[in-house]
Amino acid sequence: MKLDEQEEKLLRSVALQNAQAVLLARERAERALLDSNERITNILESISDAFVVLDRDWRFTYVNPQAEHIVRPLHRSSADLLGTNFWEGFPDFVGTPLEKNFRRAAAEKVKVEFEIFYPPLNSWFHVRAYPGRDGLSIYFLDITTQKQAGEAVRESVERLHAMFNQAAVGISIALLDGRFVEINQKVSDILGYSIDELKQLTFFDVTHPDDLEKTRSNTSALLNGETSEFSYEKRFVAKHGAIVWTLTTVTLLKDAAGKPQFFLGVIEDVTSRKRAERASRESEERFRAIVKATPECVKVVAPDGKLLAMNAAGCVMVEAGADSDVVGQSVYDLIAPEFRQKFIEFNEDVCRGNKGHVEFQIVGLKGTRRWMETHAVPMRDPSTGQTVQLAVTRDVTARKEADEKLRRSEAELRTLANSIPQLAWMANPDGHIFWYNQGWYEYTGTTLEQMQGWGWKAVHDPNVYPRVFEKWTESIRTGTPFEMEFPLRGADGIFRWFLTRVSPFRDAQGKITRWFGTNTNIDEQRQLLRSLSEARDHLEIGVQERTAELQAANESLRALSARLLKVQDDERRRLARELHDSVGQIMAALSMNLAVVQSQAYKLDTLGARAVQENAQLLQQASTEIRTLSHLLHPPLLEIAGLVSALRWYVDGFSERSNIKVDLELPADFPRLPNDTELAIFRIVQECLTNIHRHSGSSTAAICIRQKGTRLLVEVQDNGRGIPKPKQHELMESGRGGVGFGGIRERLRQLGGTLEITSNGGGTVVSATLEVNEVNNANKDQEARTTTQ
Repeated sequence: MKLDEQEEKLLRSVALQNAQAVLLARERAERALLDSNERITNILESISDAFVVLDRDWRFTYVNPQAEHIVRPLHRSSADLLGTNFWEGFPDFVGTPLEKNFRRAAAEKVKVEFEIFYPPLNSWFHVRAYPGRDGLSIYFLDITTQKQAGEAVRESVERLHAMFNQAAVGISIALLDGRFVEINQKVSDILGYSIDELKQLTFFDVTHPDDLEKTRSNTSALLNGETSEFSYEKRFVAKHGAIVWTLTTVTLLKDAAGKPQFFLGVIEDVTSRKRAERASRESEERFRAIVKATPECVKVVAPDGKLLAMNAAGCVMVEAGADSDVVGQSVYDLIAPEFRQKFIEFNEDVCRGNKGHVEFQIVGLKGTRRWMETHAVPMRDPSTGQTVQLAVTRDVTARKEADEKLRRSEAELRTLANSIPQLAWMANPDGHIFWYNQGWYEYTGTTLEQMQGWGWKAVHDPNVYPRVFEKWTESIRTGTPFEMEFPLRGADGIFRWFLTRVSPFRDAQGKITRWFGTNTNIDEQRQLLRSLSEARDHLEIGVQERTAELQAANESLRALSARLLKVQDDERRRLARELHDSVGQIMAALSMNLAVVQSQAYKLDTLGARAVQENAQLLQQASTEIRTLSHLLHPPLLEIAGLVSALRWYVDGFSERSNIKVDLELPADFPRLPNDTELAIFRIVQECLTNIHRHSGSSTAAICIRQKGTRLLVEVQDNGRGIPKPKQHELMESGRGGVGFGGIRERLRQLGGTLEITSNGGGTVVSATLEVNEVNNANKDQEARTTTQ
């Protein structure tokens, strides 16, 4: 239908109005949008949070000033960031929780909120991301300061907690009714309860009954404001009933308004200190009781010599009726004049802080002189603060008198030792020689200073000394007697052979107190035997070279041997007689004198009595040594009682000296034999036993003497290590069997006898066979000898 012009105009007018209205509305909307955007921009640029907007392609579309300020240390600006892809601009975030959260917000259209640490800025950030139609709106706030403050608070709390739990003293927090709410481990250790067990108790429950009233009174005073804290020694009862002494300090913990909330207690275990104090008191009481009861003088002397204290025993020593007679007076007045200055210097030295001892004489109040020995130490006088002398003094008068008697006795003993023909000496248990007789100095031409200790090795043959030293140190180690032959150099530089014997002296407990040694000159005997051996060797060579002179040479040699043996026997008889007649009388006189000293030994102290006992042992040893030496040189029983008695005496003595058991088998009716025969048999037995002792290592020996017709057989047997075959050949065939076997052979040869040695490694048998043609006439010879005697 065709509209008229009027309607068309109307429609145009309405359309124009509508268009104008639309345009007006659009303008108003655009202005409102611009205003809104401006307001939003102003808000975003003024907020304290950093804010950025990312589009769907993760490009920056907006960066507010606070965000630009944060990334400025990375040399980035908003102009640099706008249009830049976030992951390309900040590749550090790829693979981090931030990427995970951002992609989750974009994908799931959910808000995400989290905290993250960004190392390049060394900062913590609180991040919130909001998804939108066109991308993400992201707020992030720097929370580094808050994080650091929180960490500091956490560390502080941990330190306080550690200090609470690891404190060296107990710390507890309790409610006002006494119930424990916090207890550290030390409280648990002190009381023996676990922490959970203590939280079920009050501090009244573990308080000792005797301290309950005091505890209640103190807590009431604290709650009433009468005191801000209290500290006292308190006893607790531990879980198993033990009483624990503590030093307990208690104060209040209040709230902000000043209202009491808790008790804070600090508990220090002082049980050990209390025990130590009690032990100290008991120790002091015991010390006072000991000082009062001790038989020795205990005194305290001031630096100026004033006597500050003295026990009852000391008053008796100085002849005082009571301590008031001497305390407060100068102790110097009690010291004998000749010792006074020495004691003054000693007292001053002790009061300067040095300890020491001194011997001196005192003159008692009644004029009695006594020898005193004082041991003193410095001590602080608590009343004056000065250093004084604390001394223990004993009366040593009896010991001094005994020492003087001992000195005289030792002088007499040394006179005796100087008179014997042997060299003699004494050594400490460790072998340190401290005395030689005059014979030693005369022979060696040395002095005590040169010989003292181990200086004696200077007079030893360097080639022999190592063996001597080894054997001597072994005797010292094992405590066994020493016996050995070795050369010693004389004052003329010549080495001579000596037989050395050393025996230990022991106390009542068997401990070695010293060694006594003698050196007997055997050089002449060795030279004689050496000459004999050399002559015999020369004779054997002569026999081979001059057959015609064999018999004459043999006779000459036998005659020489006979003369030498006779000279030897005569010399032994002479030496034995001299030892018995001269030295024996001196020993007897000295023994009687020493017996007088021993009878008074109970008056001596332990040291003096031991010294007297040692002298008696020394004298007995010397007497025994001289008597043994005399009898070994020439046994008197051989002439008086015959071979049987002499052998039994010798075997008994040998067994005692060597600890070797010897069986002696003799015929019940064994007759007397001629002198030469009996002497030869005795010397054979003597030499064989000596060799067994020195070389065989056997613990037993057997001697058998029996007669078959006119032949007499003497056998000496041992169970030792035996004699090697080469040595047996040397002893039997070559004639170089040493001094001992050489003498045996010569004696047997003179008597028409023979010598045989048999050894298989399990022992040795020495057999001597000799002709006895005048056995029946021996009794008549003995009767003649007895009559003559």
